[in-house]
Amino acid sequence: MLLGNNAIRKEIDEGRIFISPFDDKQLTYCSYDVRLDKFFCIPKGLNADGEIIAEKIIGDRIEIPPLTRVLASTIEQIGSLSKDINTKIYSKSSFGRHGLEVSSCGSWGDPGYASHWTGLIFNKNSYPVILKRGTLMGQVCFTYVESCDSKYISKYNNYGKMRETYSDEERFSMMLPKPLKVKL
Repeated sequence: MLLGNNAIRKEIDEGRIFISPFDDKQLTYCSYDVRLDKFFCIPKGLNADGEIIAEKIIGDRIEIPPLTRVLASTIEQIGSLSKDINTKIYSKSSFGRHGLEVSSCGSWGDPGYASHWTGLIFNKNSYPVILKRGTLMGQVCFTYVESCDSKYISKYNNYGKMRETYSDEERFSMMLPKPLKVKL
């Protein structure tokens, strides 16, 4: 079941949903709007271990060339602290109307995932697009999960330990993906 704004507020008060910083103006009918932060990565290739080589950028704006993808972090830390609430980020419709797509993959936040979200922004246009820090990039929705026995723990949510601040290097580490898994 999708949570509406009153249910989201209740779950925040009960410590089961985490949003920081929280601004009531960003809480919509059934989601919370998230904004671009100053951390961006432009993937350039892979190294021999399968790790992404990326240009790391810190700035209040970024120009995204045509047909290019950029990893971008949210200002907000947002998500579930509970094993029975999960999250999903969607593009803002205004982004889509500008030819931008946010998180066509990797948009799912398992129960227990709360962190700065990394959005994969793809510029589908034939011209560059400039984005500025603070731009509304997506909306996070919350749903209840039935009968889940544990919470998500990994480097992407600081192993389940919420903190108010992270170093720049920690923020980039949480953004860049691990090498692809091979299972035979």
